[in-house]
Amino acid sequence: MVSGHLQQKKGNWYIVLNLHDETGKRAPKWIATHLPGQGNKRRAEEMLLQARQQYTDIYGKPDPSGPLFADYMLQWLAGMEGKASLTTYRGYRSVIENCICPYFRERQITLAGLRAADLEAYYTYLQKQGTSPNTAIHHHANIHKALKDAVRLDLVNRNVA
Repeated sequence: MVSGHLQQKKGNWYIVLNLHDETGKRAPKWIATHLPGQGNKRRAEEMLLQARQQYTDIYGKPDPSGPLFADYMLQWLAGMEGKASLTTYRGYRSVIENCICPYFRERQITLAGLRAADLEAYYTYLQKQGTSPNTAIHHHANIHKALKDAVRLDLVNRNVA
């Protein structure tokens, strides 16, 4: 969901949504609620929730372009071969090749189109498969590290993990 907050300006409530333009730069959108500041905070919060949902429906759709997330994970794994100890690398490879890649490749989720909801669905899938919580934490750690590098390399705007 698109993030946002309420702000009072000249005695009225305004909704401020944190949107991003086509280049990935933050572009706040101000929406007037036409509600006086005094005694209308709850109604303004309801309007904020509706606006966030509305803009999520418009702007929150996955980006169909770019490499698949599964392919990026394999690329990241190849880069980790010399950086991590042999035991750590083998653990990364096992998790990525046997679990993460098959799941995300089947769903054709791109790196740029990956959303937090996709990761939540993956963790739920792991839980239903009987994966222990500690193992799921290892999966999350691998995904988080890979996405952190993707942000550093300007492949994505933010780390959704």
